[in-house]
Parts: sequence; C-alpha cells; structure tokens
Amino acid sequence: MIFVTVGTAARGIEFTRLIEAMDRIAADLGVDVLIQRGLSDYEPQHARHVRFVKYDEALELFRTCDFVVGHCGSGTVLNGLRFAKPMILVPRRIDQGELDADDHQMQLARQVETMPGVTLVYDMADLEPAVRRYVEHRPPGSSPTPARASLIGAIRQFIAGAPRP
Repeated sequence: MIFVTVGTAARGIEFTRLIEAMDRIAADLGVDVLIQRGLSDYEPQHARHVRFVKYDEALELFRTCDFVVGHCGSGTVLNGLRFAKPMILVPRRIDQGELDADDHQMQLARQVETMPGVTLVYDMADLEPAVRRYVEHRPPGSSPTPARASLIGAIRQFIAGAPRP
C-alpha cells in the first residue's frame, strides 16, 4: 500500500496539486493507494482517501505501508525515517500558494535529498516515473518487507542462540 500524506496542518493551506497527481497515477497503478488529503476539496476517484487520521492511525499507516508519497513536512520525514520507509517527497511551494510564510519545505528537501531511500520530486511531471520505479523496483536503501524483516530477525536470533560445535 502507498500512503500519500499532505500532513495535518489545519491553517487552510491545501496541497491539491499532489492529491490530484497521485489520484491520476493511481488510476492504472494496480496498487492500493490511500491518500490523506487534508483540507482539499478534491475527492480522489481512483484511490481511497480520508481528510485526516488520528496520530496513532497515521503511525500505523507509516508502519504498514510499502512506501510513502508526501509533502516534505517535518512530521512526514521524521515518521518515514522512524519506520525506515522509502519516501517520495514533493515539497510544497510558496509560489503555488501551498505555504503561508516561507519555503521551509524546500530547505528541508535539500537536507534529506541525499539520504538512501528518499526521492525528491520538484517537478510534478517527475512524480509518476518516481512512483512507478518504487512500485516496480524497490530503490536501493529501501526497507525490507515486514515478512522479510521478521525472517532476518528470526535467523539472527537462531544464530545467536545456536550451540557452538
């Protein structure tokens, strides 16, 4: 599942540009997409969507998704890192009316763009190819699936507790 998030800021600032693009991409992606759309009035037609989720629900979505597509807000970045999720980040832009004071998301984007498993999308035309790359081939540095991580943990535990010859 792809978790798309625009964050939880309730200042009336929308990120409809990302929501519309991900809805269009979801139309023929063949993967479950859940969009947390915030205050946007746009209602996706090709993806599941909610306005907001409670904090504990958001954490569960971060934990269980395959990867995150979201704005480049600090909460999105921190939770993606916390759960070792690959992320495609699209910074909100003040010149698009998506921020109210400054381009702080562009500043954060510059700080995280070289991190493994993080892809920055500055031009919306680059979003679909980035999403398709993640769906078709997990990028280097991406987190293993929960089943694989569990298997690796079990093997490590077995080796650590195995009797020595």
